[in-house]
Amino acid sequence: DKRIEKEKEMALRGDDSELDLWYLERRKELVGICLFCGGKTTKDDDKFYRAAIAHLLPKRKNQFPSVACHKNNFLELCLWNNACHQNFDSGMISWEMLKDSKEWDIIVDKFKAIYPYIAEGERRNIPELLLNTLK
Repeated sequence: DKRIEKEKEMALRGDDSELDLWYLERRKELVGICLFCGGKTTKDDDKFYRAAIAHLLPKRKNQFPSVACHKNNFLELCLWNNACHQNFDSGMISWEMLKDSKEWDIIVDKFKAIYPYIAEGERRNIPELLLNTLK
């Protein structure tokens, strides 16, 4: 509890305090298991816990900054086992691969919860396979 309070204080002083606090809140939801491979995540690692929190829709300024801190805009993925977080971010694990996976329903549910909050100008960045789930 003391560590979490200290992290919150540090986050409030930081340049990106909203995102820092978002990571702290998402950490509470982590279970320690990668959604894709079932391997261990960095949930309990105070230094690397953020690596277990992959943004479903990229938070980059030219992608989806409007929902960077939406509570459903994350998946718990591993860092070291099969590098699912890196492989997802780089596109090695593609939307095409995911559409027939056991994880697809979770992804779609999270996307549908996020969609109304995506800025109009950012919607052009939504992958076609996700857009099709809205029909």
